[in-house]
Amino acid sequence: MSRALVGLGSNLGDRAATLAAAVTALDATPGITVQATSSWHQTAPVGGPTGQSPFLNAAAVLETSLGPEALLDELQRIESALGRRREAHWGPRTLDLDLLLYDDLAIDTPRLSVPHPWLPVRRFVLAPAVEVAADWLHPQVGWTLERLLAHLYTAPNYLALCGPPGVGKTAAARQLAAARGIRLLCDSTAEDLGVVPPPDPTGLFWTTEIEFLAKRQQVLTSETWEQTQGWAVSDFWFDQGLAYAALHLSADELIRYRELWKAAASTVVTPKLSVLLDSPHEMNADDSRLRNSIAELATQPGHGPVLRLREPDSATIVAQLGAAIDAMQ
Repeated sequence: MSRALVGLGSNLGDRAATLAAAVTALDATPGITVQATSSWHQTAPVGGPTGQSPFLNAAAVLETSLGPEALLDELQRIESALGRRREAHWGPRTLDLDLLLYDDLAIDTPRLSVPHPWLPVRRFVLAPAVEVAADWLHPQVGWTLERLLAHLYTAPNYLALCGPPGVGKTAAARQLAAARGIRLLCDSTAEDLGVVPPPDPTGLFWTTEIEFLAKRQQVLTSETWEQTQGWAVSDFWFDQGLAYAALHLSADELIRYRELWKAAASTVVTPKLSVLLDSPHEMNADDSRLRNSIAELATQPGHGPVLRLREPDSATIVAQLGAAIDAMQ
């Protein structure tokens, strides 16, 4: 038998009755036993059309003999049976049943992403989830759900964007800062140097990476950050230097760089959320390797919550970033 965590939500009709009916339907489904259900949490809608009514949200732990896709089929069947209509993205809905976690599996297919990609971002999902599964470890972040929720309360209001060259990090950061009136942190080293030079015998790449590291540390130092207020967004992620260094530095240089990075990392703030921009676009072989290296790094446990966005246009990216900020508050 496997264990699954499901998020429930409703903002149309008799919300409490709908959630109760959904729990009953889940427990009556062959191959599913409801082990625990949280209390109902009322929250404001996030994203989607304006003017929506508040949601009731809950979480349930299931014991199931169904595989992930078969369980998803049953969740969607129950949604439909209780009046769910899929008419607008993040629109009002009678019932929402999201598969948040399934054992310790990490699945990423066109139909199903587990863990749910927005789980570490949404306080309205984490709060009820912690009631019934506080010690459940997120297999990609490497933190318990309880720690993820505490992070949303205690981490600085800081969003860090990462991704390969050409994905639109700077444009998205600037547009978000303008739209939300928040502080913008740009990678000044990148602006000063332009395209990062390839590695060469003169050690130019080593010099460049050390300059990046020093300037990012200066911008993100904890002592300076404690004096600031409000939200901030950067067009860089402090940890991304590890991906660049792994691809371009020699073995001895990489060891030295990691030591310097570790010392610097102990002095800087951790983002409330890192966002990996990974929209499909044409890139050369070096950028493609860098893309894979950053994606691998971002999805390793220990770097904190990461949201991966594959939207191709900046307007959609900025809307998603705004929704992430709202969901974390």
